[in-house]
Amino acid sequence: MKIVAVAATFLTFTAAASPPPSPPDDKVAAAMFEIVGEDFRIRKTDHFTIVYDTSYDVLRPLIGRLEGTYDTILRFCEGVGLGVEPRSERFGVLLFDRREDFDRYRESLGVATTAAGFYHQQTNLAAFGNMLNTPQLRQINAEIDQALERLKQFRQHGKSSRSSPGEREALRRRASILRARRDAIVERFNRFVLQHEVAHQMFFNIGVHVRGADNPLWLVEGLACQFEVPESRAARGLGRINHLRLADLRDALGVPFDARRISGEELEAAVALKRLVPLAELVSDPGLFTRHGADGVPSYAQAWGLVYYLTRKHREPFAAYLRQLATRKPGVAVGPKREIDEFEFHFGPLDAQFQQAWVAYMLRLRLDPEEAGR
Repeated sequence: MKIVAVAATFLTFTAAASPPPSPPDDKVAAAMFEIVGEDFRIRKTDHFTIVYDTSYDVLRPLIGRLEGTYDTILRFCEGVGLGVEPRSERFGVLLFDRREDFDRYRESLGVATTAAGFYHQQTNLAAFGNMLNTPQLRQINAEIDQALERLKQFRQHGKSSRSSPGEREALRRRASILRARRDAIVERFNRFVLQHEVAHQMFFNIGVHVRGADNPLWLVEGLACQFEVPESRAARGLGRINHLRLADLRDALGVPFDARRISGEELEAAVALKRLVPLAELVSDPGLFTRHGADGVPSYAQAWGLVYYLTRKHREPFAAYLRQLATRKPGVAVGPKREIDEFEFHFGPLDAQFQQAWVAYMLRLRLDPEEAGR
């Protein structure tokens, strides 16, 4: 299973458009109800205010994901030595039952994404659609219901049923396969949309990124990609590996999953074939993260890998780099040269030696093909 890149769905600003300050909880809830109307309900957790019109059965597992991502991000910041101030106000989240309503809201904000979720800097809200109501999952659920209904009929008719044991077993197996497929799609949404976008929302509110500022997109996306891992693995803190992104990175390098090294010629070929982006370009070109579809996959994989590498091999400079970026002002443009200069001030020259050291480290990570969906 391979996903496409999630587009950078947070809003960027011009010098004339700075985001408003975050209002307190009650005003956040009131603002969300103005958007969606009175048919929605409200649920407050320890750190989130969720306004929703789904069933509670849909909402309940998402609450655990939201709070789990919150805890993991704070542990991550502590692990890299980055002091942050947790917000006293809850984060605002909108959850739409119908995809049409979610799309209407998304379009009203001018957000272009095919994903069922996004974080929006101007409103400071995260919004998601109910994955179970997408056409793909509605079809899978209908097929599951059909199989279960036929099994129920066979049981009711008992010996008078004309079905054979083989037919009944085939139906049970079919229902099991469909459930596994449905669960895999929902899990992919939870990890690569919900956890990713909530990570954006948190980093823009705990003093790591600055709302309305020219934040380096490789870092914004690379940080969010750190939290696309399964919940059980996320709890392990800095030791987690995003195996799907690691697999995408190996694809970009053009090496087998079990390769532990790459020659200089192979690395040059990956760059020449435009499978791999030179790190100086990754750091300085935000356009790499506004692409949709498969063209953006290598950039997201590299952004994940570069953040992963820096937090383990250059932890103190990484924290200092984030603290410097947090001083940027809303509406002030930052050009490519400054992006590279600030990176090199903390980590040294972004030259071939740095890139080779990074690639060598990433290839020493053991890839789990099953967890990567390969």
